[in-house]
Amino acid sequence: MSDLRYDILTGNTVIISENRSSRPFDINLDKNDLSNCPFCPGNEESTPPHLFSKGAPWTIRVVPNKYPALNNRLSQNQVGLFPSRYITGNHFVIIDSDKHYNYLHCMDQVDIVSLLCTYSWVMKELYKEKTIKHVQVFKNYKRNGGSSLEHTHSQAISLSFIPKELQTQLNNAKNFYKENNTCVYCKMIEKELEDGSRVIMESDHFVAFAPYASLLPYEFSIYPKLHSSNFSSMTSSQHISLSIMLKTLLSKLYINLNNPAYNLYINSINNEKNYFHWGIRVVPRVAIQAGFELSTGIMLNTISPEKTKLILT
Repeated sequence: MSDLRYDILTGNTVIISENRSSRPFDINLDKNDLSNCPFCPGNEESTPPHLFSKGAPWTIRVVPNKYPALNNRLSQNQVGLFPSRYITGNHFVIIDSDKHYNYLHCMDQVDIVSLLCTYSWVMKELYKEKTIKHVQVFKNYKRNGGSSLEHTHSQAISLSFIPKELQTQLNNAKNFYKENNTCVYCKMIEKELEDGSRVIMESDHFVAFAPYASLLPYEFSIYPKLHSSNFSSMTSSQHISLSIMLKTLLSKLYINLNNPAYNLYINSINNEKNYFHWGIRVVPRVAIQAGFELSTGIMLNTISPEKTKLILT
């Protein structure tokens, strides 16, 4: 059972999930022997029964996580000096491909489109649970990015509360809209395109740029040009455009930064709001948080977003 705890001094939240420590690790094992990979075809019995499968034989599978960060059972609820609260949710694994090493930068465009459509299906499926307030889809690449299994995969976790980071964004975006009668994300995209110094790639439907106040080296964001709050509302042409952009940019990471570990995550909400804009953030894991960052909450970024643009274009 998972436990959501609050720090009354900082307002931070943490999910205590000791079950996660039992998950298997196969990173850096014999790359010539994939017979024991739980995600490879032929080893389907190593995972729980699939919730979704594409193709016959399958090319994408969605299964419940065998070692979930949380599950759909109520945990304890406490108040006082050591507060915790009821938490429900689910944890899915999206097996991106039947091919072990078919990472995003290696995939054909049509396979990336299929994966993006699967992300949308997972979001819609998890939001069917009435208690769910947020669904987070993310991808950890390589050991330093938090991946325990080498076979290409993504994850989705549903939560019965809105995380602090997202709530802060929603509050700030809503306040900006009240004061300016426009979406802060739309205005930011407009200004980034006008300036150009941080824009890495642009298409008819999307723009990718290194955020002005990037927290970590080489991170970048992708936003749709047209206002939209919900990732799952994308059109077919947007899926194609996004697949091209993702493959191009992740290939740039692979080549120009020597294949770094990274985290990719989708910021999205379930309902359309005139003040919130969905987006994707990619964060290469080439730096660590040291004493200053941990003690102050202020990040020291050694690579400017303007330099990131030059390196990734």
